Amino acid sequence: GITLDSGVEDIAGRLSGLTPGFAGAHIANICNEAAIVAARRNGETVTLDDFEQAIDRIVGGLASNKIMSKDERSIVAHHEAGHAVAGWVFGHADPL
Repeated sequence: GITLDSGVEDIAGRLSGLTPGFAGAHIANICNEAAIVAARRNGETVTLDDFEQAIDRIVGGLASNKIMSKDERSIVAHHEAGHAVAGWVFGHADPL
C-alpha cells in the first residue's frame, strides 16, 4: 500500500479539487504515479506535493525537449481531431 504523510481526508479533498471529472481508473493511475514520484526522491511517505506532481505528469504528459517534425505534428493533430469527433458523435461523452 501507499503510506501517506497526512490524513486520507486531506489528500482526498485536495485530489477531488484537482481532478474534476476523473474516473476511478484515472485516480488510481495518479496514486500509482505519486508513489513513483515519492520513490524517485527516496521518500518514505507520499506527500501532497507528490500527488500534485503526478497530476501534472498524467494530465500534461512527460516533459520533452523533442522538436516534432511536420509529419509527427500532422499525425498528432489528426489523432486529437479524432478525439474531438468521437466526443461530438457520442452523445454521452463529456463536452469538449
